[in-house]
This record gives sequence, C-alpha cells and structure tokens, in this order.
Amino acid sequence: MIFLILILGLVLRLVSLNQSFWLDEATSGLVVRNFNLGEIVTKFSPGDFHPPLYYLILKVWSYIFGSSEIALRFPSIIFGVLTIYLVYLLGKELFNKRVGLIAGSLLATSGLHIYYSQEARMYSLAAFLVSFLIYLFLKKKWLAFSIILMLVGLTDYPALLIIPIFWILIKKDWKKLLLSHIPLAISYLFWLPVFYRQLSTGFSVNGSGWGNLLGSFSLKSFALIPVKFILGRISFDNKYLYASVVVFAAFLFGYLILKSTRRVNS
Repeated sequence: MIFLILILGLVLRLVSLNQSFWLDEATSGLVVRNFNLGEIVTKFSPGDFHPPLYYLILKVWSYIFGSSEIALRFPSIIFGVLTIYLVYLLGKELFNKRVGLIAGSLLATSGLHIYYSQEARMYSLAAFLVSFLIYLFLKKKWLAFSIILMLVGLTDYPALLIIPIFWILIKKDWKKLLLSHIPLAISYLFWLPVFYRQLSTGFSVNGSGWGNLLGSFSLKSFALIPVKFILGRISFDNKYLYASVVVFAAFLFGYLILKSTRRVNS
C-alpha cells in the first residue's frame, strides 16, 4: 500500500514540472551554472542567506543530469517522495501501520508539500532531513542522528528550530543528545565567518528594492497563510472559483481537525 502512495506522490509532483523558474529558483540555476563547488562556498555563499549544502548537491547533480528546469527540480522531487515514506514510518512507529499510511497519504496529496517538492530550492531537502532526524530520535540512533543534525544545519537555518523539541521530549538519554550536537558545533565553527558575512549582507539590504519586490504585510497576505498550507500555491483566474475552493477546503480541514481532537480527548 505504501508503494502506491509513493507512486501517487511522485505522479502529483511531476505535473507542470517544466514551467519556467521563478526568482529564487533562477538563483539556484545561476549558482549551478556560474560557480564550481569551491566557489559556491567561498564566493556565492557570503552574499546569500542559506548554508551551502543544497547548492553543492545541486551542482554535483547538474554534472550528471544537466541544468534544465526539469533537471534542477528533480532532486527536490526525490527528497519530497522520500519524506512521504519517512512520514509513513513515523506514523507507524508512533502509532500503527494504519496511521502511518494515512499520514503518508496526507503528505503525498498536500498542496504545499507538492509545491515545494517541485521547487529548485533547499526546502524539500530540509523537510526530508528533519523528518529523518525525528525518526532517528525515536529510534535512538544517536550516531546517525548527529550526522543528520549537522546536515540540517548546513541546509537551512530555520530547520534547526527542531532542536528545542528534542530537548523537551528527551528523558533518560540527554547526555547522548548533548553529544550528538558536537558535529553540528564543529561544522559551525568553520562556517561562522561566512555566516557573519551573510548577516552583514542581510542587514545591508534594508531599505533597498527588496521591499518593493516582496511586498509588505497585509491582512490578505496573513489570511493566505492557512490557504497555502491547505492548497499550496494553487490559484485560479476566476476569484470566485478560487474563493469557493478555499472555503470548501477550509471547512473540510476544520471538520477533520475538530473530529480528530474530539477522538483524542475521548
């Protein structure tokens, strides 16, 4: 059954894969085409806002499969499908196989996860690594946990916010959890000068044209946050059709969440 869910997840993530890059994806494409592996770390990363692991993986991938839109998006698809399988394993580990299958099905059909599984950016890799990290934590595989934790830190900074959750949940093995942070700490000792330059770059762009490009906060943008979690970044030219789909999906998700909450409390 999980095999069919993975096939469904893969098929959904292959739809419209050849569309043109948007701004951030174009950055990934330019990095792959214009920098070698060493230059990604020494020349590009200081002016970026992310750790370099994803770009390094994408560069190696491009040596084999090229740098077209489809080729550069495909690693994210692979990581996305692997995350579906990990979520299945997590549900199975925490509850039972049925819950694992339901969890895998929900992620396989998640509009937001489908979107980011098609994007030539590091977010699908980060989701995969964090899911893997949670699974290793449950299994108490501390050596593998320490390696994956280091890779999470080299992929996306906000993904490290998972660390406090482990400290909240840990009981007997807190010393092993503490030791598992050593590879991450060592890697950041070497990365710290670049990270400092990234922070400096980030502060220096205040007042530049980024605000006009990204837009400002509004009630509409705030309201679209749960919509994107439910549907992904799917839109329709007909606003009334889009609103109807959003309202239906919101009521459906609200009903399912309310039902599951009552079942847990009963």
